[in-house]
Amino acid sequence: MNTEISRKPTLIVIVGPTAVGKSSLALHLASRFNGEIVNSDSRQVYRGLEIGTAAPPRESCTCVPHHLYGIVDPGDGFNIAQFIPLARRTIQGIHERGNLPILVGGTGQYVNGLVQGWTTPSVPPNPVLRDQLAAELAEEGIAALIKRLEELDPLAAARVDMRNPRRIIRAIEVREVTGSTPDVVQNQMPPYNSFFVGLTTSSRTELHQRIDERVDQMIDGGWISEVRTLIDQGYSQDLPALSSLGYQ
Repeated sequence: MNTEISRKPTLIVIVGPTAVGKSSLALHLASRFNGEIVNSDSRQVYRGLEIGTAAPPRESCTCVPHHLYGIVDPGDGFNIAQFIPLARRTIQGIHERGNLPILVGGTGQYVNGLVQGWTTPSVPPNPVLRDQLAAELAEEGIAALIKRLEELDPLAAARVDMRNPRRIIRAIEVREVTGSTPDVVQNQMPPYNSFFVGLTTSSRTELHQRIDERVDQMIDGGWISEVRTLIDQGYSQDLPALSSLGYQ
């Protein structure tokens, strides 16, 4: 075994599509191997979005420690630059307690950034630039933003989810402010000896059925009331938190 790899702290990473059973497996492994579960879903970090984001039920959190769920208000915003150092401190604490950290993946960028050792630039939002890019998006469509990012930074363009305008705008924003490519400001040595568990189903039909069943359970469990409560509390429907799948 490579000595350098064996010295790194262990991290179990569970990934897979929606409704495939990641949380259930994480709970099983954590119960059996003194594990603690760490969230890497960019929407499950928000308070008040538990039903629509399929966050673990509270009874699960009482029998196994869960981290980074419901830690910020929907209006506060949250991004990968905040997630990575917070997740690293959380995982370090788990190791210091002699337990096994189990990262449950949701958001690919969060998972990749953490296990690959990215260091993200601390670039605050630029409202003027964002308004300009949003106007460009409205007038010319997402293809114009994609072209701009590809010209500015092909490496960033290869990483970013090109279906997500907010991610594209953020990548352009970071590039404009730092003047550096993501490889220069982000890539470091992977900090963990990561073991990936990738879940799938026997067929796409089965997965779609599971998703349908989950949505029915969410509606029965009060998802509509959850959304009404958020709006009644004054949270704008334009917030990134409420752009989560299904909330609009």
